[in-house]
Amino acid sequence: RRQTDSIDALKKLRGIRIDQVRRFAEDISDCVRAGKAIPDKECPSFPSSRAPYKSEILTADFLFMVLKLLSSDLDLATEHLATRDELQALVRLKDNQLDKDDAKHRLLTGWRREVAGDVLVSILQGEGVTFDVTSQKNGARSLEMSLKNS
Repeated sequence: RRQTDSIDALKKLRGIRIDQVRRFAEDISDCVRAGKAIPDKECPSFPSSRAPYKSEILTADFLFMVLKLLSSDLDLATEHLATRDELQALVRLKDNQLDKDDAKHRLLTGWRREVAGDVLVSILQGEGVTFDVTSQKNGARSLEMSLKNS
């Protein structure tokens, strides 16, 4: 990325017209200097932009199915618990990050952790899951899930 802390540098940026540089250069430079003055540890961090591995995608898809079962039992839309992107982020967390309440991930805190997060964390930590398909009296099929103790 180009440094924009000088007027000459701003003039060279593609997408900024010369009249904009004349009008806003001082304000832009002030903002850039203020941003550079903030210590790195106080700046937001962004997740890795690498593409997820196929195994991570499959794991998140599996967790989404589990989440659908849990939300169905609660008569709640799955998205109220977590989105697919949030499940993908959960899959990418390291094991030591799964054990603590993490306010950065809504599945690991509060009521969401109680109704879904703990189950999903258990699965990610290797606890087995069993599914049973049963026929009901009305002919409909039902899917039941239970965790196995490792």
